[in-house]
Amino acid sequence: MFENDFKEKQERVANITDIKANIFENLLQYIYTGETALETEVEDVSELLVAADKYAVETLKDECAIYLTKDLKVENAARYLVLAHLHNSNVLHEATLQFMSENSKAVCARKDWMDIIKNYPELCFQATQLMVGL
Repeated sequence: MFENDFKEKQERVANITDIKANIFENLLQYIYTGETALETEVEDVSELLVAADKYAVETLKDECAIYLTKDLKVENAARYLVLAHLHNSNVLHEATLQFMSENSKAVCARKDWMDIIKNYPELCFQATQLMVGL
């Protein structure tokens, strides 16, 4: 970006508009120090996982996934399954599938489960296989 004739080279600034400032700050802190403040809001941890995936910081992505697995509830299981799927987080994916298997009746009664059936049939299939013991 800074080697070609892009606007960023001329201005010596790269605007990053798809990540909130506090999330990007945590990402940079982790890149430089290997540490981050994961005791923030769970929603921020989800966004940090997305940023870590975007910038290929796998260790941070795994730390975020582990943090989120400790927050698994019936209310957020479907969202976490989709998050794991979209951002290739095996840690979160496996933990969420296991949680959904153990809480199948409650999970399947929610509207967001219907959204998974409609929008992510392959995830629905994986979860259903676990729920019925296949």
